[in-house]
Amino acid sequence: MHSNEVQFRIKKLKRKVISIVEQKSMTSIMNNTKWFELQSSVMKLPFLPPYEIKYVTDIYEPEQFDKDVCYTGNWDDELLLPFFNIEWVKVRPRYIKNRGLLVDGEIVDETERFIDILEKYCIPYEEENGAVIIYGYRKL
Repeated sequence: MHSNEVQFRIKKLKRKVISIVEQKSMTSIMNNTKWFELQSSVMKLPFLPPYEIKYVTDIYEPEQFDKDVCYTGNWDDELLLPFFNIEWVKVRPRYIKNRGLLVDGEIVDETERFIDILEKYCIPYEEENGAVIIYGYRKL
């Protein structure tokens, strides 16, 4: 894809996001700087926390994310960018590490370090059922 076409698609998406945000009377909570700080700090954790993401342009709500999982997250740019389209990210800063078929998995928990990152960069969050929710936008 040519650079001009990519820029055109991003501008078109941004207009759509702005329209939806205005329709739903939402306000922006995060900015690119905070998203980048979060992303780069999370990459330094012992594992990449699993998450569910809701984009402003999504039609459907993601499934419940209220149980520990046995996978880690992908915090690369291609999944998170563009940040302006993120309505919220629900992060579980813990996962179940498989130890074999006959042994229960070990829970690896980085919740405290994850919360430290959020507080260091003044990123507002809520905790719910073991998950940490970071809002890109909230209803007024």
